[in-house]
Amino acid sequence: MAKLKHLVLGITAFSFCLFVSTASNNLLAEEKSLYDKIGGTDGITTVVEAFLTNVGGDDRINARFANTDLENLKMLLIEQVCEATGGPCTYSGMNMVDAHKGMDITEAEFGALAEQMSKAMMSSGVGQEEHDTIMGVLGGMHDDIVGQ
Repeated sequence: MAKLKHLVLGITAFSFCLFVSTASNNLLAEEKSLYDKIGGTDGITTVVEAFLTNVGGDDRINARFANTDLENLKMLLIEQVCEATGGPCTYSGMNMVDAHKGMDITEAEFGALAEQMSKAMMSSGVGQEEHDTIMGVLGGMHDDIVGQ
């Protein structure tokens, strides 16, 4: 009888440990940053490259980038998205107001830019929830970009 009691206690303890371990793993998975969810720096680079390709093919906005150092822009966008999504990067560029001062970006141009970012994320396999969060961050920059 004592052996059976110890066996039951052992199985109960093992089951509890298994439950706690599974719960801990689930919590860790839930705490995954947006940066990790979109594939880290590699995922962000894929999105930024697709975005720049999309912008280059969009006659509504590509003239705005005609004299832009695209490699520098690419680096800055990667840093900015990386930092904004909780990654280990630090954005080294100007704030959005200063970066767009005197450019008089229109609502239509901002909308086209947002559309191309959305398409880039979708073509790069970014999940809908992550896509929506990033688009929300971009939307939050609207007043710092449009009409400056």
